[in-house]
Amino acid sequence: RSGARSPRPHDGQTDGERLTAKELEVRIASHCGIPPAAVAVVEVENEFPRLHNGKIDYVTIANRAREIAASRADQQSAGRLRDELALLLGRPELEDEESFSKLGGDSLTYIQASFAIERYLGYLPRGWELLSMQALEATEVRRSSAISIDTDVLLRGLAIAAVVYNHTRPADSPPMPGGAATLLLLAGLNLARFRSTALFRGESWPIVSSTFTRYVLPYLAILVAYLIAKGQFDGPSLLLASTFVSDRTGTFLEPFWFMEVFFHLILLMAGVFSIRPLRDSIARAPLAWGAGAVALLGAMHVDSNEVGRALPALLVFSGIFGIGWCVHFAKTDMARALVSLSVLAYPWLVPRGATVAIVTLILLWLPRMPVYFALAKDFFGKVGAASFHIYILHAVVVTVLGSGLGIRGSWLFPVLGVSLSLAAGVIVNAGAAWLSSRRSRASVVVAEPGAV
Repeated sequence: RSGARSPRPHDGQTDGERLTAKELEVRIASHCGIPPAAVAVVEVENEFPRLHNGKIDYVTIANRAREIAASRADQQSAGRLRDELALLLGRPELEDEESFSKLGGDSLTYIQASFAIERYLGYLPRGWELLSMQALEATEVRRSSAISIDTDVLLRGLAIAAVVYNHTRPADSPPMPGGAATLLLLAGLNLARFRSTALFRGESWPIVSSTFTRYVLPYLAILVAYLIAKGQFDGPSLLLASTFVSDRTGTFLEPFWFMEVFFHLILLMAGVFSIRPLRDSIARAPLAWGAGAVALLGAMHVDSNEVGRALPALLVFSGIFGIGWCVHFAKTDMARALVSLSVLAYPWLVPRGATVAIVTLILLWLPRMPVYFALAKDFFGKVGAASFHIYILHAVVVTVLGSGLGIRGSWLFPVLGVSLSLAAGVIVNAGAAWLSSRRSRASVVVAEPGAV
């Protein structure tokens, strides 16, 4: 299209009527019965590009039309990406300067967010959780045929499956050690990844509130259902204090000790970061402070084993959580090498030390893993995102299977227990995401004057 005149009058258009490129696209689409997005009008200045023989260079014009269409598609994808991330975070809309980390994204919603970003951009930019929406939308689109997944997402899926298996396996079969320890390490890593900026600003107690609302309340609801199903009353567990009761050594065999320890760790971190001089010092050297905390907790663990004195679960498992913190802040090759060297001491410093050492090395040096099949990536993504719901639901699923079908002790028990627990968690997580998106859409409607 040269100039601004329509090349040909039609549908009531008068000869010489001036149209914008957008108006002309709409006219052409309407006349041909095709979507406006399928039409790209190329505007040129003064005259059409021509070949050396004077003929119009249609190839150049066609290439320019493809560039317009591609740019338009990227802009539309960016808009859809912003909308999808807003729904995931339960917000009506996202501002240009806001980032996933700044908005309080956590280790579960980040899996869905990372998949959405990778779907639109073709890859996952390094440090995407810290990028503003404006910067994220301006990131170059790069398509690739390789299929890979964040290593911590893959490990999260494997770890939660191992936890369920260990609670259903036949008594004469070996356990899969380190499932809960891996989840705890990943919790420390992701707290550092997504919430350390807020902690360094002194915004620690909102993290406690968010954790209580999003994790502890659903856990307590499931715990009540679990206790009713077993016909028991467990006051210490309902008060989130069972791991502090010294005569309850069997509490570690129960399915929910992890939730108590996780919440206690969040409270501990909030308390530490509420002290400004200490907070500022940690912010200047987060890796050094993390390594120091792991060493101190490890020394306490070694001493307790030597003298035969049991430590509270919070102190026993805090070292693993601290290792996850260190993995995140090991930003340079030298830092990663030093943390890698420290894994030699893990079998003495933390429970399940050998498994924790292997997981630490994998996370340090293999941030993404090839999975080759899109179906496998989607499966691990869904299981990883639903790991919390799988954890709190699996005890109910296992109790119903064990008492209702009488298959406890057979191999059918872990097969059904693992598969049904994963399915239940994924379904409930999808339902929770749907409810969150509904609330977000409702917020948009209420926010618009005259919408109702």
